[in-house]
Amino acid sequence: GTMLAVSVHFYAQKVADRAAQARELAARIRENLRPGEWLVVGGDLNVRQPAEEAVEVLAEVVDLPLAMPSDQAGNTGTNGPRK
Repeated sequence: GTMLAVSVHFYAQKVADRAAQARELAARIRENLRPGEWLVVGGDLNVRQPAEEAVEVLAEVVDLPLAMPSDQAGNTGTNGPRK
């Protein structure tokens, strides 16, 4: 089969902007994903909470992990200067 790979970088500052970007991405996935085709979405969603609207919108078109990814210390932040 074939695979559609999408790399994203949602806007970090505003929740509403991330939600709008997620709605646009979901619409494009619905338009372009063919039956039987695999889909992988990766990148930086810049979400602060797992229940943020952008995540909920993407969950309509993508199977999401049950927990946010974390490092070996359990930290879910992804930026270099994190504590």
